Amino acid sequence: MILKAVLFDLDGTLLDTQADFALVLNRLLAAEGRPAVDPQRLQENVSDGARAMLKLGFDLADDAPEFAPLMQRFLDGYEQQHSAAQLYEGVPELLAALDAAPLPWGIMTNKPRRFSRLLLPRFPSFAHCGSLVCPDDVGNQGKPNPAGLLRACSELAIAPEHCVYVGDHPRDMDAARNAGMSSIAAAWGYLPRGEKPEHWGANFVAADPWALCAYLVAMEK
Repeated sequence: MILKAVLFDLDGTLLDTQADFALVLNRLLAAEGRPAVDPQRLQENVSDGARAMLKLGFDLADDAPEFAPLMQRFLDGYEQQHSAAQLYEGVPELLAALDAAPLPWGIMTNKPRRFSRLLLPRFPSFAHCGSLVCPDDVGNQGKPNPAGLLRACSELAIAPEHCVYVGDHPRDMDAARNAGMSSIAAAWGYLPRGEKPEHWGANFVAADPWALCAYLVAMEK
């Protein structure tokens, strides 16, 4: 493979956003007279999205009558809460190395644009992001549907077979496979207890962003 571009998942891969989700969810739980959620259990559910986190906190099925109003309050609260999100250690150096190569890179996330567009400007490391694609940019087709990855490739003007996708969930590997590109599992992300990234069918499992950087540099040569 000739590497010409890198695409990333956002939450659990480039950004640790768990603290913001915890703040919003626990405020909502407190307002409803319920106990705070266990941080470890929340971390294991972040990659499965807002519905999974809300179901965890309230022990509700998503077809319960009270679920939709609670979801709206949760999303509205999260839109106002982005102060605790942080880049994972090593990510600034990773992105700086791609910029210096130079190797184009972008982000394809299952996080709606409503939230993603507020996060990226907070971090100078994202200044050279060449593409941000969210599900609502492609008819609300989230991963493992490949539509978002294919759109990101198009925006970077790079064929999928010359791109690699990096993510922290099995569906990220499935999306890459469906798009006809290579995949890398980010083993530092929001992995459920007992999850083994080496079983996801990725082309490479990166233990941390420094290992990922070394692998990408070697691929490019």
